[in-house]
Amino acid sequence: MAENLVKIRKGTNPARNATGNNPMAIEGRMALENERMAGMTTDERAWRKQWLKDQELTPREPVFDAEVKMQQNLKNPIRRMYNAPLDWFFKKLVPTMGYSRAAALRWWTPRIALFHFAIYAGYYHIKYNSSVSMTMFNSFVITI
Repeated sequence: MAENLVKIRKGTNPARNATGNNPMAIEGRMALENERMAGMTTDERAWRKQWLKDQELTPREPVFDAEVKMQQNLKNPIRRMYNAPLDWFFKKLVPTMGYSRAAALRWWTPRIALFHFAIYAGYYHIKYNSSVSMTMFNSFVITI
């Protein structure tokens, strides 16, 4: 029984020729130039011509506004509310800083603010609630 099994070598799966993880080969044997140059039948030529035509974008593509609106609608209202100030500020920065720098600033700003808030909250707790932590945790008290 084991003799009948064929071992498939790594890299022989036609679905993984292009990028290594495609679920299926949409180009078929036309993905390789050597296969195309070997000769195509009339049906393969028509299929290749249609495939190349399908890769062209129409004048209305790509549609970014619809994608952005869809992503905004997927966010819940509370998340949209607390993101609104930084989103507004981000939109104002894009013309002056460029998209990538403004996006980096938009990503880092809430994290830095949250880090500072955590530091100040910890400082406040240690400074003003040292006796509470002594009775609750039976540990050393840090006095500042």
